[in-house]
Amino acid sequence: MDTVALFSKASRATAEIASNVTESQLSGATPCAEFDVKGLANHIAGFYGMTAMAARKQAPEGEPGADIVGSDPASVIPGMIKGAVAAWQEPGSTEGKTQFGSGESDASFAASITLWETVIHGWDLAKGTGQDLQVSDDVGEAIFGIAQQLCNDGSRGEGKPFAAEISISDGASAFEKALGLSGRDPNWSA
Repeated sequence: MDTVALFSKASRATAEIASNVTESQLSGATPCAEFDVKGLANHIAGFYGMTAMAARKQAPEGEPGADIVGSDPASVIPGMIKGAVAAWQEPGSTEGKTQFGSGESDASFAASITLWETVIHGWDLAKGTGQDLQVSDDVGEAIFGIAQQLCNDGSRGEGKPFAAEISISDGASAFEKALGLSGRDPNWSA
């Protein structure tokens, strides 16, 4: 299955998690230490807006850190996910270069990061709101492969995207191993 198909598949589970977030949960902790639930929800919403534009080879718009979800992420994030899926399903979305984040990137790499963000931050949001994100074996294997590329010693530590690796048992799923590589404890709870 290609990256866009995996993203489309994984996005349904993340959209379901987001649709269940309530206003009373917004100040709760998440496994993503720099974000409470509301901060994470805004990060997720902003990411989907940015990645949809990247898929269409458009320059990103919007203000980083803006309050996109207000007090109701459930009414915002699922629609933004749907828009990002539609953008990545357009012909040519994964070809060539695109503006992604703070610079130019291969569009195929941007699609992989979109899959990564969907599953990893979907899991963060699920854990922060007392839900379980269901990750299929094929999506879990893809996320593990991406983790092996992204989560290295140069990307860990203060001011970097990942915390220290968490040791995970050999019998764990590929997704659990990916969580460990990203510095997340699969057994985290609020």
